[in-house]
Amino acid sequence: MKRIVVTSYKKSGATWFRFLVYGAEKGLPTSSKEIDEFYPFDDKGDYIWPDNIERGFVKTHASFNSKAPTVKDNDGSVLIIRNPFEIIFSWLAHMRIAGCLIYKTENIKRHFQNNLVNEFHGMSNHWNSWKDKASVIIRYEDMIKDVSSELVKVNGALDLGWSNSDIETAVQSGNKERMQKMEDYEIRNRIKGGFLYKLKKADPYINRGERFIGGKRRKEDMEIFLNNFQDDFLKLFTPLADDLGYDLNKSINKWKKIYSLP
Repeated sequence: MKRIVVTSYKKSGATWFRFLVYGAEKGLPTSSKEIDEFYPFDDKGDYIWPDNIERGFVKTHASFNSKAPTVKDNDGSVLIIRNPFEIIFSWLAHMRIAGCLIYKTENIKRHFQNNLVNEFHGMSNHWNSWKDKASVIIRYEDMIKDVSSELVKVNGALDLGWSNSDIETAVQSGNKERMQKMEDYEIRNRIKGGFLYKLKKADPYINRGERFIGGKRRKEDMEIFLNNFQDDFLKLFTPLADDLGYDLNKSINKWKKIYSLP
């Protein structure tokens, strides 16, 4: 038996990784329910490994807790990290697909004002609790650049025995367009039992163009952030980003260039 915990702070690519792992282990999925049954999300911290599995994976966003069943009793762990600046904006998009009407200027300001400090503490606690305990650490950004190489890295670190063909299937399973088609089908047809359709997602998805997979980033959000919260964000997050290996100013300047902002 091999039981693997995959941990990340929210919006760091953990759902994408579920598609990738399913592809390597089981082949191409036809529904998110198939993935969820094989590779569940331990969102309450009380998941117990089944006795009858030869290979198990579980997703968690929780900080390291040696008393948690999946942490106390596993055969390896993967830690996925992502640039804190990118997480902040990805979380805003996630809140919109979850039905939150964060569109007016005052609401966007309130979102940043209410969340930056909490997000900092959440990210810091998660990173500091796992960084010396994870079997292997991978970056979301490296997955974007060359997902096959990151899967090879995980495969080697955890001795999963994936073949080249398994990794090729994993890449197909985690193809963005393929995942988007599954999301569209499950939401529009109200397919229950998986993790893509939720009733509260239907209106944002169908009527407001919001997406869980490939969520939109708006120029207006960036302008509000840069004009009102950039300095506080950099002061708060720079030490954490340095420890993670990210240059926040470089990230901000990249998006300024994309949106032609001063």
